[in-house]
Amino acid sequence: MTVWELHTLLPEARNIARDAGKLLMSFYDHAGSNPDALKIRTKDDETPITIADEESHNLIYSRLETLTPGISIISEENEEHPEIKSDGLFWSVDPLDGTKEFIAETGGFAVKIALLDRHQPVLGVVYAPAFNTMYYSIRSGLSYKKQGTETAHIITTQSSSTQTTSSLSTLFNEKHACPKVYQEARTALQQRGLPVTAKPDGTANLPRNLRIAEGLADIFIDSGMDKSLKNGCGYSWDYAPDWLILKNAGGVMTEIISGEPPQFLEPTSRMHAYVAFSDKKLGKRVFPELKKHC
Repeated sequence: MTVWELHTLLPEARNIARDAGKLLMSFYDHAGSNPDALKIRTKDDETPITIADEESHNLIYSRLETLTPGISIISEENEEHPEIKSDGLFWSVDPLDGTKEFIAETGGFAVKIALLDRHQPVLGVVYAPAFNTMYYSIRSGLSYKKQGTETAHIITTQSSSTQTTSSLSTLFNEKHACPKVYQEARTALQQRGLPVTAKPDGTANLPRNLRIAEGLADIFIDSGMDKSLKNGCGYSWDYAPDWLILKNAGGVMTEIISGEPPQFLEPTSRMHAYVAFSDKKLGKRVFPELKKHC
């Protein structure tokens, strides 16, 4: 897909994410007065789902089908995932990333939409409706943040070259991930020469990968819900847009086990635990394997 085609799709992808976010907020804002607003059931993978997840999925799916009728849509809430066509193009969608945060009414949830071409993210949009904040980027482009009605502005990561490794700010999602596995991740990073704080910042806020992308923190460790660094993380729909936005802002993601960038070859399978760095130089110092990729 050409850059011109991506530029054409991006405005509508942003509109879809914003409309889905408005729909989510219609449930979120009436949780106290409407007993069905946060009605919860448990999926086969033991994660929660609400009516809001399903309604957001329906909105995004129908709009993307109309926008690009020939492109498959892989959504977290698909009953059955369609085959990815031979041209390798597909949408990866999380209609409500952070359902646990949504249920807990922390505001730390988002709508995520990515377009992948040959299993590489080439368009990414993340909208955090509780903060009315949009992040987006396309292949070979810059990364942008739009807060409310303000003009969108370019975001970049912060360099860690002037900081000691012990002073690097570290984020961690305490609601989503297993604290014991965080300590396992911490040990693995320490063995690679990166001292990581024992008590990270777990505050619910804007999406953590994108807080790295806009220079608000240095490291985010996503160690997954499983009791292992392997096969315990999220799926392509959780990370594809974040990966592109972080990369184009100057950061990097790497799997903790392999030292390789996250792979999106199997979009419906769990991914490995990873760490996001604000500084590519720091990432390559800790994971020399990254040098062949960035």
